[in-house]
Amino acid sequence: MIIRKANIYDTNDIARVHYDVWTDFYGDFVSPEFLEKLSYENRKKFWLKYINEGSIVYVIEEKTGGIIGFAVPQIHKSKAGESYGEIIAHYVADKHQHNGYGSALLVACAKFFRKNHLDQMRVWVHRDNPSTEYYKKFKGVEMDARLDRMDNKDIIKLNISWQDLDTFITEHEFVFDNIIKEY
Repeated sequence: MIIRKANIYDTNDIARVHYDVWTDFYGDFVSPEFLEKLSYENRKKFWLKYINEGSIVYVIEEKTGGIIGFAVPQIHKSKAGESYGEIIAHYVADKHQHNGYGSALLVACAKFFRKNHLDQMRVWVHRDNPSTEYYKKFKGVEMDARLDRMDNKDIIKLNISWQDLDTFITEHEFVFDNIIKEY
């Protein structure tokens, strides 16, 4: 396995992972019409545009070349003008979960933020998403919540944050090192 920055040739695989994981989880929360609008083709166009604009997307790739997961770190500014890191997408194909690949992607994002002199990172997660407990297992702390709209329904998203990325990297880098051969 390797983790690397995505390129435009990866958009098919990224779209497939994104669409499959998203529909598996949110299929119980949204209408079939909403999922139809999401579509694999729409995801492919989205990721092609996103990568073409120079945004960072990390992919985890099998030795055979297939992408099985991805994560997207972004740097944002708070209202007070302070920079912080946010993982805006973090997906691993269902059949590859529970093997450390998602954890390795988290470490890759944390390293990206540290290279950019940030000490903290966060991710917003649907309250009912099992990933909420996954992030807390990695010592992510629930900082606050917000109300979002999806498919004309109110949903609650939780802000799971890590306040000390050096400690996070030190405690979890072994997963990254044991799985990843290139970065």
